[in-house]
Amino acid sequence: MLAIFSIRRTAEVLRINRMLAIKNSELESAMNEIKVLKGILPICSYCKRIKDPEDESWKQIESYIDDHSEAQFSHSICPDCYNIPLRELEDFKTD
Repeated sequence: MLAIFSIRRTAEVLRINRMLAIKNSELESAMNEIKVLKGILPICSYCKRIKDPEDESWKQIESYIDDHSEAQFSHSICPDCYNIPLRELEDFKTD
């Protein structure tokens, strides 16, 4: 009876260890994909460029984030700015 209990217990421990190894592998994989921006980013209040502390250069936001994270940009126009290029185009046509 004790031997059967011991075999079942060992099998259960092995099963749990396999599950933990799988979950640990999944977690490590997810952690490898995460690259986080931390701290205070010095940003110019006029041109909105960010000072890169690594080389003291000023970079466009897109360039800085591209260099320091895994994020990718997809440019678009927000509703507030949508009419700006249309007005510019109309002004160009009337000139």
